[in-house]
Amino acid sequence: MMISDGAFELSTSIAGTDYVLGKFSQLPHIVGSNKLTTLSAEEVEGWALKMGLKCAVEEGVKCLLAFSDSQLWINALNEQSDDLC
Repeated sequence: MMISDGAFELSTSIAGTDYVLGKFSQLPHIVGSNKLTTLSAEEVEGWALKMGLKCAVEEGVKCLLAFSDSQLWINALNEQSDDLC
């Protein structure tokens, strides 16, 4: 299971990303975060997902349930949208 989120401050274009990776039956065992400069809230949400997915691949995860509060990215990951193309 992975939970990701991003935060964005429009006036400074500074953003932060976070993700938590773990098994349902256990406490999270990997947590990552980053501070970056970005152009939009959607972009930083995408970075948070990308960082979490990259970590999952590096850890050898074969099946992953991802949670995000970004409807744009949820639709894209579920292949219900072409908004990111």
